[in-house]
Amino acid sequence: MEKMIYSINGEVDQHICMKINEDFAFPEKIKLTRAVLYTFQPKPRKQVWKDGTGKVQKTWTFTPWLRVYDEDGDCGEGPVTPAVWQTILPLMLKDPMPRTNLEWRKIFYWMERANYNFSVPMFQMEVILFDLISRKRGIPMYQLLGAEKNYADIYKGGGSVLRTDEELVEEILAIKEEGFDTTKIKISLGDMKNDLRRIEKIRLAVGPDMKLAVDSNQAYDAQTAMKFIREAYQYDIAWYEEPIVHTESEEIAKFIRMMKEEDRYVPVDYGESARYALEYKAYMDAGVEYITVMPSIYTMGEFLKITDMVRSRGCHVCSGQNDHPGALMGVMLKDGEKVEFHKPNTAYMEQYYRLKPTRKGTRLYLPDEPGLPVQINFEKLEKDGCVSNIQYFYR
Repeated sequence: MEKMIYSINGEVDQHICMKINEDFAFPEKIKLTRAVLYTFQPKPRKQVWKDGTGKVQKTWTFTPWLRVYDEDGDCGEGPVTPAVWQTILPLMLKDPMPRTNLEWRKIFYWMERANYNFSVPMFQMEVILFDLISRKRGIPMYQLLGAEKNYADIYKGGGSVLRTDEELVEEILAIKEEGFDTTKIKISLGDMKNDLRRIEKIRLAVGPDMKLAVDSNQAYDAQTAMKFIREAYQYDIAWYEEPIVHTESEEIAKFIRMMKEEDRYVPVDYGESARYALEYKAYMDAGVEYITVMPSIYTMGEFLKITDMVRSRGCHVCSGQNDHPGALMGVMLKDGEKVEFHKPNTAYMEQYYRLKPTRKGTRLYLPDEPGLPVQINFEKLEKDGCVSNIQYFYR
């Protein structure tokens, strides 16, 4: 169900054709009274991580975590980026009226309209409000959102480009031994021969039955990506994630045409860098077959609208996010539509989870406690010296 967007003074804005999705509109009126923001100290990694763009991660970096409280004393919490506590939270603490989550969503829209990069903090704040409402009702968030299951199908990614050939093969074999039939590795060391040698070694080690995908983090153009596929095709690549800069839809389409013309077609995956439905449509128009719908689009309703659109086009839906938070998105997908279980990014933080999903085979089962499926043990974080600052906000 959708309604026209109204301007701040309550009149219909005749210049806007955009509509706000009214999925997940709950009756609870929310008036925030205070909030607590936790920021964390980075911790050194035992093994440095590097992706295809050359980005190096030498530390575990924890996303800041915000707890908000309403006038009933109920709490909602979740990971946030700076725009949440710098822009959204002050507005909510100043507003004199209790509002439903849909009313807040309409206000956030106008903030997002003025700032293209606002979709992520909008989504983060909406999840925090969902957390608060689900705790009020005493139910887990997946039930609040109407999920038809309590688990997410997963595949396990890994494969830093800094791994030696032996370390990489050992890592992928361990993933196979855990029961996973699909994995993904990073490529683009700057030397294509290295990438191809490593892929060959992995394929020989795991055999023909394991699905092996690759991700170059937008490092190539169409000609270079095609050069890679000509050599890599023999190793049965399951899909190729972000070979080209994600905004270059014509170049993406050119690459897909080249693969088909040379009878070297490998499904291409895009969506990790997208934020709006029109971007996903552009990918599919270019011939992209695998669509990763991220929890960074601006509402949960938009997430479901995009996944329905992808299925209607006959494309493959998947999602990606750091392990356990991504499971919340996975329960909203259909069986067989998988979330990437990306262990390298969250392994250190798991020791500080008070609550988290439980992995059984290739599924993550969400807990039945009220609220988010991932909750933090702040006392342990403080005891271990991981908290760098605690900031308090009041009405």
